[in-house]
Amino acid sequence: MNPDIRALDLNLLKALDALLDERSVTRAADRLSLTQPAVSGMLNRLRESFDDVLFVRAQRGIVPTLRAEQLATPVKQLLADIESMLRPQAFNPLTACMTVKVASTDYALRAVVVPFLNALRKQAPNVRVSIQPVDGHELVAQLDRGDIDLVLITPENMTPGLHAVPLFDETTSVRCEQTIRTQCKAGFLWIVSAPLITCWFHLREAASTASRMMRWKD
Repeated sequence: MNPDIRALDLNLLKALDALLDERSVTRAADRLSLTQPAVSGMLNRLRESFDDVLFVRAQRGIVPTLRAEQLATPVKQLLADIESMLRPQAFNPLTACMTVKVASTDYALRAVVVPFLNALRKQAPNVRVSIQPVDGHELVAQLDRGDIDLVLITPENMTPGLHAVPLFDETTSVRCEQTIRTQCKAGFLWIVSAPLITCWFHLREAASTASRMMRWKD
């Protein structure tokens, strides 16, 4: 028997498990999608590793030895543990405890982040969100370093080469009183030059998207 675990191939344990379940080299080969000679060769290697014949031929298939029967439960458990270890862990928002780092524009903060946080408090109470302004010059580097996990940005400011998913489409509407609508029938350009309304762009900071504001003139 070779006690060195490095000499034992994991595929041999899968073959041993199949042989113990099927009690037939042919059926074990079918289950493993291998040829019968291949499984027979694996059985020979198993016999060498465990210093036991493991199986003896019978009228119908093969019969495990006492040593093989002793290996049945630990081998099956070991394979199940390895499969569980390799399986992606299911995400449970109720028990998740983490911090998600988000870079957001001013607009996305109001349109997306605030409603999202309200829902997050109920569905994932232990998940925290860290929000910072978008820095277009450092965006790719921040993602590469793991400084941010997610970016909420308008399409026109999207950095080329990043994987992006559109969240929603929107339209802009203007509501005005009947007297203004009546005067607008003469032509839309009238409202642009009218002294009634002033529109401008105000930049809070270089990294922030322009906040569009409108006010009535006094």
